[in-house]
Amino acid sequence: MLRRRAKKNSQIGGKYKRHLRRKFSYPTGPKGRVRNYAPTELLRWKKKDCDLLSSFYRERDQNWIPIKLRKIRSKIHDVNNFSFIDNPHETLDSLHRISKLEAEELEVRIDFKDKKISDIGPYLVWGLMRKKMAPISTGGSMDGAIQHVLNAVGLDQYLNIQLSERIPSEDIWSFPFRERSAERSTNHNAAISIPTFTKVADDLVKTIDHWLSKAITPPLALAKTGRGHVTGLVGEVLNNAERHSVPSRDGGWVVAGFMCRREAENKPQGDFICNLTFISRGMSIAESISAPEDTKTAEHLERYLSLHMPSIFKKGVDPELLKTVFALQDGNSRLLNEDSIGGIGLMDIISFTNILGITDNPDLRPRVTILSGNACIMLKDQYAAPYSPQGEETFEIEGKRMQWFNHAKSLDIAPDPDYVFLTKFKFPGTVITLRFCLDGEVLPKVAANGND
Repeated sequence: MLRRRAKKNSQIGGKYKRHLRRKFSYPTGPKGRVRNYAPTELLRWKKKDCDLLSSFYRERDQNWIPIKLRKIRSKIHDVNNFSFIDNPHETLDSLHRISKLEAEELEVRIDFKDKKISDIGPYLVWGLMRKKMAPISTGGSMDGAIQHVLNAVGLDQYLNIQLSERIPSEDIWSFPFRERSAERSTNHNAAISIPTFTKVADDLVKTIDHWLSKAITPPLALAKTGRGHVTGLVGEVLNNAERHSVPSRDGGWVVAGFMCRREAENKPQGDFICNLTFISRGMSIAESISAPEDTKTAEHLERYLSLHMPSIFKKGVDPELLKTVFALQDGNSRLLNEDSIGGIGLMDIISFTNILGITDNPDLRPRVTILSGNACIMLKDQYAAPYSPQGEETFEIEGKRMQWFNHAKSLDIAPDPDYVFLTKFKFPGTVITLRFCLDGEVLPKVAANGND
């Protein structure tokens, strides 16, 4: 009886393998059909550990189905409004659905329904996920405008995917994809090139100068002080990503961006939209700030939490949100460093975005979204820019800046829940993604007034 059952199971497995080989084979002429490598890769595939996939689909470890046991069926997933800046909840839900399909389905087709990329951030996260996903994708659809951007930033090469629209677009100028992996940072193989945050910062200065020369007539460029500010803020953000994302202070990060020209009414030259995204994996901002080395920072954090945390007398605000908002303020840092003003460098990013993105068009004003753990912070509208301790809006790179996300600009009042809220799915690390417009009518006036 045991022998007969083993034989029966063997026959079922054999039929299943033959089905996969037929499905992934293709005609090659008079010699018949030749099997592609995909069936063997599929049948031998074993689950790979991935913090992103497991975070977006918390039951992944328990519900993972071996490839040979999955039902012979195909699933289609439509991705809409793929943007952390505009639709964080819907975007995270799409990433959850993709993670779930990867763990349970045999064939998946992903169709991106958007007509353009309004935020490169989700595509970078999808790319990091795809590197660890089972090879179950059977293709999908994607608008040519999206393909142009992915090709320009080099994400198609990183993912080893074939795009139908590979002709470079004259209306896209990229800041190509760069990655520092914590795993690779400990690899002593000289053939592996690991980018440094100082090199990335220098490259971004050159890229912004190039963007300004294309978007503004006559061409503008960053002044010496402006170059120093950009180098400092990018170096600070990426350096903090390495120091704060893991306890060993050797974390990894990903950065990419682009500028594109889009048609606009009454503007023959169009609008020049810029988008940059920084991603670090590991601890969230709230987790990082929970145990600061500086006793004064710890006391200030405890006071802020005690003011707004839930209690039997009030609904309050989730501690993760409060810790994240607290950590964004200048001077608040997990690490004790006399040479640093503290914080995670985000106020530098916000100030930089508001300076370059100054515009009279309310639809194109700067936006910054921070996604960290289950916390989502949206810097836009009345909370787009930081302000000084006196409560005055400031675009200065230097000096102490803050943003408490309330009308009174006070830490004594809880943050606005429309701009500071929890997400259903957790991001294992931090995403900082920003979008702004280089306004060819306003920026020359700013430059003429002596702004660096």
